[in-house]
Amino acid sequence: MSNAHAIAFDAQESIEQLKTCGVPDKQAKGHVKLLTTVISRMDQQVEIRIDELAAKREHHTEDQLETLADRNEQEIKVRFDGLATRQELLTTKQELDYRIKELEISLKRDIKELDTRVSTLEANLRQR
Repeated sequence: MSNAHAIAFDAQESIEQLKTCGVPDKQAKGHVKLLTTVISRMDQQVEIRIDELAAKREHHTEDQLETLADRNEQEIKVRFDGLATRQELLTTKQELDYRIKELEISLKRDIKELDTRVSTLEANLRQR
């Protein structure tokens, strides 16, 4: 604990003020000693409370940072999942494009083959 928040109190000046007001020296010193003790205890209580509040604030800040870190981690995970999904979709699209191209080639070949058969059948029918 530091005395950064100590209440300023000049004991000697206070004794002199009390004596100026007619308080006997011994009684003035007793009053000032009591005030010094009370002020010191109050200052200690203030310091304890400040330390408690600082610890509470630090704990709260840590909780906030942890919550923020968790939220950011989740957002990053969602974004990576989204990127993975996009990549999967792109890969699937590319695979489908390739399969469609293969089917087109196969269908063209089949159509050409059928055209040849039909032409052969027509030629055979004409010859009869």
